[in-house]
Amino acid sequence: HPNWIAVSEWIGRETQKRYHLKPLHMPVVYNPVALPVHFPGVPFSLPDTFVLYAGTVSERKGAFVLAEAARTFLSSFQDVHLVFVGRLTVENGCRADETIRQIVGDRITERVHFTGPINHDVVLACMKKARVFAFPSKLEAFSLVPLEAMSCSIPVVYSSSHSGPEAIDDGVTGLLADPSRPADVAEKVMRLLSDRSLSERLGENAKKAVEERFSLKQCVNQTIGFYADCLR
Repeated sequence: HPNWIAVSEWIGRETQKRYHLKPLHMPVVYNPVALPVHFPGVPFSLPDTFVLYAGTVSERKGAFVLAEAARTFLSSFQDVHLVFVGRLTVENGCRADETIRQIVGDRITERVHFTGPINHDVVLACMKKARVFAFPSKLEAFSLVPLEAMSCSIPVVYSSSHSGPEAIDDGVTGLLADPSRPADVAEKVMRLLSDRSLSERLGENAKKAVEERFSLKQCVNQTIGFYADCLR
């Protein structure tokens, strides 16, 4: 079909390159996020200060890179924990939580926690309580997870590759890190852990960006506009 909607500029370019196709018309309509109205209680205990990851716990989603980074930031911040929310994959015959515990090592493994899959509203409640949300995923067409954390006014460390720069204005609405470099991920997380004013500023800017750029109303209006253009 000659008319496409792309959920990010990056995936639009990649699709054209990979399949040797060129659309007549290809606007970008970003996936929308509904701002949370209320946050339920979390039905399990959480650490007082923690970095949160939410999503499938896998190598491709950046969970193992984050674990390598955690060796640095958990060693530097003795009161900080790392919480993984989401389904655990099995890769190379090893469950993801086992792989991550091997990566972080015995000294800090007691400060790494896994909740398994939980309801979406509870995920948002966990985001609201987190000190930092870190999601150094290696490949995303356009992920909703970092946007959901942004909607909770939580500072986000996301990926500088694929569609990451379209979701986050680096240094303004969050921080971008190279998902192939654990040291870069660790440095960005530690910057937020050590600078409360920066974290608060990025969190406030992030929520405004979600309201202005990634609202359901804007997505619907742009989609209607796309079909109107097609009809013309």
